[in-house]
Amino acid sequence: MCYTLGTVEIFLPELRFVHVKAAFRKKARLSWRYMVRNGYYKDPANNLMMQRISTALKSGTKLSVAQRNWVKHEAYEAKLVSKGMDQGTAHAEAGKLHPDYFNYDPDIIQAFPEEFNPNWFEAWGLKHPSR
Repeated sequence: MCYTLGTVEIFLPELRFVHVKAAFRKKARLSWRYMVRNGYYKDPANNLMMQRISTALKSGTKLSVAQRNWVKHEAYEAKLVSKGMDQGTAHAEAGKLHPDYFNYDPDIIQAFPEEFNPNWFEAWGLKHPSR
C-alpha cells in the first residue's frame, strides 16, 4: 500500500523488505502514522524528510544520521503522546534522544530557513540567511 501525502509517497508495507532491523521499521511506521494523524506531514521540512526516508528504506539506501534521528525522535514522541503526554512535553523528551538540532538534513534546514532558527544553522556549521 502506498499513501500519497501532498508530494510524498509513503511506502509502509515495502519497509518489511528492506534490510533494516525490524525495530527500526516499526519506528518508521509509527512515525509516519503520527505525522499523518496529526497533519505534521504538511510541514515542508517534515514532508521532505518523510519522502527521503521512505525512498531510502524502499531502496535499501543507508539513511543519514539526521534521518535516523528523525525517525527515532518522531516515533518516541508518538509513543509518549499515545500514553497521554501532551505534544510539547513529548517533543522535548524525544529531543533528548539525539544531539540538539541534528534531526533534519542540513540541506533541508537551508531550503526552509523560515522553519529553523539560527541554532540549527550553527549546529551544522551553516550560514543563516539573515546573518
